[in-house]
Amino acid sequence: MKRRYAYLTPFSHTVGAACLIPTTSYVVQAFASKLLIYDIEDRERKLIKEHFFDVKGVLQHFTLLQDLERGCVGCFSDLFRVYVTPTLEVLPKNRTEGLKGERLCLGAYKKQEIERLRKSPSLTELFPLLFRLGNQVQVARTEEKGSVFTLLEQCRSLQRPEQIDEAFRALFYAGFSAFFLPKQEDNEWHNLYKVEEIEVPILTLLLETAFWIRSLFFLSGENFLHFLPQLPPQCVFGKMFDIESRWGKVDFEWSKKEMYKIRLCCEKGGLLEIRVPSSIKSYRLTYDQKERRVENKTIVEVKAGNNYFFDRFEK
Repeated sequence: MKRRYAYLTPFSHTVGAACLIPTTSYVVQAFASKLLIYDIEDRERKLIKEHFFDVKGVLQHFTLLQDLERGCVGCFSDLFRVYVTPTLEVLPKNRTEGLKGERLCLGAYKKQEIERLRKSPSLTELFPLLFRLGNQVQVARTEEKGSVFTLLEQCRSLQRPEQIDEAFRALFYAGFSAFFLPKQEDNEWHNLYKVEEIEVPILTLLLETAFWIRSLFFLSGENFLHFLPQLPPQCVFGKMFDIESRWGKVDFEWSKKEMYKIRLCCEKGGLLEIRVPSSIKSYRLTYDQKERRVENKTIVEVKAGNNYFFDRFEK
């Protein structure tokens, strides 16, 4: 499977914009002559670090960029260029290594300008960004259901894929700032949930949102792998890479809302059911240079160390 996907580097040209440093709880807020760094979990927003630029006047091409590929934040203008690392170093050149982890691509390749995404939210553009950022959050999962988590619970409880877009918009607008910072309170007064004190880190909302997005495209269990269980109608084309499961890493792709191909790098042997949309009657299974036709819902035996390929899905 060719790994063609958009690099995830959302950005803003707005002075005063703020975003998370990937893999941390630190927020960088960028102004024309300085950067402010604080911890999103600190309600008082006590400054951890300030960085000043020796500049005066109106800047040209001011940009704050969140690099979800290399795990840093960049701040640029015509007069300076710096990168803030997860260890809060401010460097003239980026020295961070590329981040690994699960990835979702939904065929959107436009420039990821935050103001445009906020004005016209699109599942195909926002899902990959939130999924990638949420996977990098270093907090534990939770069963919290109160306050802003109410909106996430509404998304999880949907029975029809056609309802996903509207429910997600409510979560996105009321639960996150423009740059995907989870909100501690309803500061835009959307009045979509009852504001209550929560006992978990607010970054947990980002983590749990990423898990919900994942569940729309992929589920795994003790004896099954389930592909496209609740595919949103807007996500006509897509790919997922390096998906972790108890059976091993999984890559898969779909086209025109139909399964196209799956690869399983098996790390655990046993009897496994491959679940694909019910419209599929059979598919081709290839492994160890052998291939055979398999009926949908057939339980297949897999062995650790083998790569298994599933394609030619037929109705």
